[in-house]
Amino acid sequence: MHTTLTESSNTTVAGADTGTIRPRGAARVVARLSTAAALAAAVALAVTTAAGAATPPMPPGQQTSVAYLALGDSLTAGYQPDRAGRRASDDPRGGFVGIVAAGLARQPDIGTLGRRVQVTNLGCTGETSATMVEGGRCTYRGHASQLSAARAYLRANPQTALVTVTIGANDVRACLSATDLDRGCANRAFDLLEARLGTIVSAIRADAPGARVVVTDYYNPYLAARLTGPEGRRLATASIVVHAQLNAIIRKQAADHGARTARVAAAFDTSDNISRVDVPGIGRVPRNVARICAWTWMCARPATPDIHPNDEGYARMGQAVLTRLAQNR
Repeated sequence: MHTTLTESSNTTVAGADTGTIRPRGAARVVARLSTAAALAAAVALAVTTAAGAATPPMPPGQQTSVAYLALGDSLTAGYQPDRAGRRASDDPRGGFVGIVAAGLARQPDIGTLGRRVQVTNLGCTGETSATMVEGGRCTYRGHASQLSAARAYLRANPQTALVTVTIGANDVRACLSATDLDRGCANRAFDLLEARLGTIVSAIRADAPGARVVVTDYYNPYLAARLTGPEGRRLATASIVVHAQLNAIIRKQAADHGARTARVAAAFDTSDNISRVDVPGIGRVPRNVARICAWTWMCARPATPDIHPNDEGYARMGQAVLTRLAQNR
């Protein structure tokens, strides 16, 4: 139990093969407040257009390939606003998923070294742990929810080497207002998240006993709110409590159900509010705030602040997953 508060498309990488279940109908959610350039050369964008079609097992002649299944919210979907902040779109072929896929072919420890990697991305912008389990956000033809589609995919594709899961932040986002935290809301959200995340990870482990399952924790985009004045500083302070509890739940549920946690928060130096860094146009700020400004859209101008990563942020997320995969436990 947590401590009570007092917050697809299908991509072929390195010549891999395709075929997937794709989410449809996700609303574009631009929160108030593409892949790294080097990846473009590494990822072949062979994408199926049969949205929602169930993925068949890989043909016998292609069994030398391995599969990577990506599950989660807008971070899995590779969501970013445009440079002006007026439009937004998902990039399921890129984001951190593309970085991970490109890196899998260089992983000697999990049987993917030099092999073709088939990527299936079921990420759904706006997904919560509730909608991942029960449905209601994106549609997956023939399946009630993202989890249902994932389980069908895993049963049909026993060659799956990796499953990543990124879920939970949207469960508690509604508990943060522009200036403060609704602690009762956050406590209720955390109670439900604990149960649902355990359900999600245990179901994946049951259907993919031979795969590595990596759950990502989260960076804290609301740290940048401290740059907007007294009310923003209150929001940033409140978000620290929510963020710490969210990541504690993610790490515990992953460990309890046989999965690993990729330390995205650590990659973003989320806990380092002591070191000071110069940020052009802003001044000298704590390192954790500087990372958010540099690696997300929270400090972008003229765009409206947005919690999602930019290309560099997604690259850092992807590297956090690859780093965790390279570790024995």
